[in-house]
Amino acid sequence: MEITYIIGAFEFLGFHFCEKILDDGKEVVGVQLVSTDDDYLIEEMRLHIGRNANFSECELHSLEIEDIDSFKNVWIVDFYDFFMKEREEKVLKNESLNNVFEKLDNSKNKVVFLLPISLLSHSMFEEEKKQLQNLLESLEVPVQEIYLPTIYGPWQPKEFLFHQAISDEVKQWNYTQREWTGDAIYVEDMVEAVLKIIEERNDRYLLINKEKDQWMQVAAQLKLAHQPIDEKRITFDGVKRIVEPSISIEEGLMRQKRLMQSLRFED
Repeated sequence: MEITYIIGAFEFLGFHFCEKILDDGKEVVGVQLVSTDDDYLIEEMRLHIGRNANFSECELHSLEIEDIDSFKNVWIVDFYDFFMKEREEKVLKNESLNNVFEKLDNSKNKVVFLLPISLLSHSMFEEEKKQLQNLLESLEVPVQEIYLPTIYGPWQPKEFLFHQAISDEVKQWNYTQREWTGDAIYVEDMVEAVLKIIEERNDRYLLINKEKDQWMQVAAQLKLAHQPIDEKRITFDGVKRIVEPSISIEEGLMRQKRLMQSLRFED
């Protein structure tokens, strides 16, 4: 039996992993580190998966390590979304999380960090990158680092330009270099690719869309007047994994727009 613990279960990416793993009939324990200004979205997410008998929520201080080490476990840390929301310290300086990781049996646990490519591509984030590496090097359990470009689709937060364009209410683009615009992948395709990677060796991975210029293509579909395109070439010494799109850009954006309309997102 395998249990997946998701740190940031009601963040954008974390929630999609919850949905997919539960759909596969496996058990998920969700850990939400922080309350947000969008707490109503968390309640909507709970309604989507809360009735699933294989899902449970738990706070870090309530985790019983002896019970955890009775099974084979995967820990998915959605650092990507904490970083996008400028809340990376909630992971990097979280003593409760460090204490949990320190106590894990390294033969029964694996930790997977979902990370933004902007950590690799922008020198302005050297301090955050250094803190992250210090954390990763301190872990005695097996670790995978998976670097991601812009991810889009349902539940994408307002920090992203695609969300802002779909909302059709933004007068001024709120773009920061935390969003890497050299590539883009639809969220469900990203989840499928990462779940396959988790079954492989422990290493550093970079996800790349098989179709070229995907961020630009999505931006063009949304008629984004402002297109801050990042340099596509980055230095990476790990495994590069090509992701083949399962749906068109139009369909992916339509799914994102339908959810936004149904939830009445407000910026």
